Amino acid sequence: HKAFFYHRTNNLQAVRMGKWKLHVSKNEPEALYDLSTDIGESKNVMEENPKVVEKLLKEISRFEKELNQNSRPAAFVDSPVALKK
Repeated sequence: HKAFFYHRTNNLQAVRMGKWKLHVSKNEPEALYDLSTDIGESKNVMEENPKVVEKLLKEISRFEKELNQNSRPAAFVDSPVALKK
């Protein structure tokens, strides 16, 4: 499965892959939910599923590495001119 990353501003909040969703804070795991049985994210199953947590943390690392390799600074233009129709 491909991973989906949830961000708030520039901060990663969670990663979802298949039925699993891992909430993080500063890339540290906070809670893991099995969305196939708990769509409301009410039962944290992180302790029972350490391999899933590890797999999702690896996805976060892979994603951040890819972002760093492909990021570039924002461009600024002196005396910008608005586009015209």
